[in-house]
Amino acid sequence: MTPASWIRRPSSPLPPAGEGQGEGAPGRRRPRKSAFLPPLLTALALGASAAGASASVRLADFEAGVPAPTSTAAGFHPRASELAAQLSGGARGTGKFGRFFLTPYSRSAYFQYGLRRRYLATGTSLYRPGAANALSLWIRVGEGSHLLCGEPAGRLGVWTYHWRSGDLFMGGANGTSGTTDSMMHGYANFCLDRAAAGRWVRVELSESAFKQQRDYYHFYAARGVTGDLEFFPSLRQLQFVLLGSFDGVEQVDLDELELLRRPATAGFEPEYAALAASAAGGDLHVPVVLQNPTGRDRRYRVFASSALGVSRDALNRVFGESDDIHAITAVQKGVGGGGGVGAAELRDAAGADVIAGAREIAIPAGGEWRGILVHRLRPEMRGELRTISHEGRSWQARRDTLTTSLIAWDPAEPPGEDMAWVRAPGSNADAARHTPPPGFSPQTRPPQGWRSEDVPLDQVGAYLVTEIRLDP
Repeated sequence: MTPASWIRRPSSPLPPAGEGQGEGAPGRRRPRKSAFLPPLLTALALGASAAGASASVRLADFEAGVPAPTSTAAGFHPRASELAAQLSGGARGTGKFGRFFLTPYSRSAYFQYGLRRRYLATGTSLYRPGAANALSLWIRVGEGSHLLCGEPAGRLGVWTYHWRSGDLFMGGANGTSGTTDSMMHGYANFCLDRAAAGRWVRVELSESAFKQQRDYYHFYAARGVTGDLEFFPSLRQLQFVLLGSFDGVEQVDLDELELLRRPATAGFEPEYAALAASAAGGDLHVPVVLQNPTGRDRRYRVFASSALGVSRDALNRVFGESDDIHAITAVQKGVGGGGGVGAAELRDAAGADVIAGAREIAIPAGGEWRGILVHRLRPEMRGELRTISHEGRSWQARRDTLTTSLIAWDPAEPPGEDMAWVRAPGSNADAARHTPPPGFSPQTRPPQGWRSEDVPLDQVGAYLVTEIRLDP
């Protein structure tokens, strides 16, 4: 069964990439079509995309102290800034850096504007796609730090909070409620190699690094955190948090925090599709195009995972009405939400499963590859309408939305210079011992080299998200 139409946001052109981190001759690419939107909306969207494209956005350099948030400037939450100090001798020879003193009872540093409904990329409430696509920060920890890889396992979490412009649930009526995002909360967790102790390490994170989304279980999220919105342009808050068990005071040095526009190694067309289909209708096919926008030939690998549960909009409404993240969890678990790798397959023109067969996709410079993303819909995926109660409130909800995230990357693209010091766990989406939700095929790990732990944290690859409403 093939859909007659797609709904997607207009995507901005990908910047060309060459050798290494993107320096080199620009590549050629086919122009993107705008047939999915009415002409007026297409013109407005493309105009906003062009207006939003820019160079890096410096978030914090600590040269004037540890910044505090105001209505016109982003900074660290007062609690964090009170537990931080400006010191001399920053990364890359800069004058100053920030040292944060974190404890088991105050283990997070939040970075945002004084007004919640502000995007970090623009400093305004205007969402502008086509700007940043990566986050860069310099970090230093000392010998014996909780953030050095080993036992006991500690990690630094870089967690993101995103806002859909116009969503008044986020922040509540006065902008200070517990609804911190538009049901778009991503998690990137990592540790540093023990040999990195005492040295500055530049950590570069593309959206591939964000392997989890709040209350989407066994799902490698990446762009799935934000769905039809671009990841970094929709970012309104960062949280730096020490994970795991530790005692005493942990010193973490930070410097040169910025959003970047990095060259992409690949791009999907479409990048987002919202569909409706009968859960009993069998396989649902979505044609996809994988593009190589760079100036050299490349071979790509792909990772796919899916989450089944309540729709994002319904969960966001629960979040806004309850002002309680635990209510979201109660609803998603109450309908039997879950995820894994057994609900979608990427197939080539011959119908072969690209991932299961470890078939790298070879695309010449400026070229493209066409395939089919097959969603294996089954009647049992759609659940019964249930009444879920939490803390004296009740909601009716149903397991009726299948969200799939597709990530493509070039395994031959060299990582950032310091990324060899950065270690991150894989997603539990392809965990070997995992019972999948109703309707998913039995869980089978992808071949070696194609697993969640193989996706580079810093490479800006290709991303596709589909959200399918499951009808009777």
